[in-house]
Amino acid sequence: MHKYVLISKKFEGYLMYEYDQDGFLIEFKNCAYKMPQDQRESVLKSLRNALTHESFNAWVKAEGRTTIKIDDDLSFDRFWLIFDHARNKLIADKLWKAKAAYDKRYVHANMFSYQWYCKQSPWYNQQYPDTYLRGHFRDEWFKVYLKEKKDKEEKFSK
Repeated sequence: MHKYVLISKKFEGYLMYEYDQDGFLIEFKNCAYKMPQDQRESVLKSLRNALTHESFNAWVKAEGRTTIKIDDDLSFDRFWLIFDHARNKLIADKLWKAKAAYDKRYVHANMFSYQWYCKQSPWYNQQYPDTYLRGHFRDEWFKVYLKEKKDKEEKFSK
C-alpha cells in the first residue's frame, strides 16, 4: 500500500491519495481549504490521472507537483480502532504481532470490504477480532457476497 500527500501553492491544505497492494486507488481525501472553485474542479477532473499508482507517479512527474510519501501505519491500535468490535484485545494483539508486514497491510486493505459485507448481510454477525485475524482476514468478502447473492437468486428462481 502506498499513501501520498499532494501539496500546492495554490491552496492551503493537502490532497491525500492511497493505493492498495495492487496499485489501485482506494481512497482520496480532499483536505484543502480556501480552495477556489475552479481549482476544486480541476482536482476532480485530474482524478482520472490518479486511478493507478503508476499513472499517479507519471502525472505528478509530468506536472512538476510536490508529493510526500507517507509510511503505512501498521500498528495494532489502528486495527483496533477500525475493526470496531472490542473483545479479546490481548489475544488479538498477540496475533497481530505475529503477522508479517505484508499480512498487516492486507488486513487493513481487506477490512473495509469485510465491514461492508457485514452491513450488507444482516444474518451475518461481525467476528471477534482474534477470530478474524486467525484465518478470515484473507477471505475475499466481495466474492463471498456475490456468491451468496447468486445462490439465493438460483434458489428462488426454481
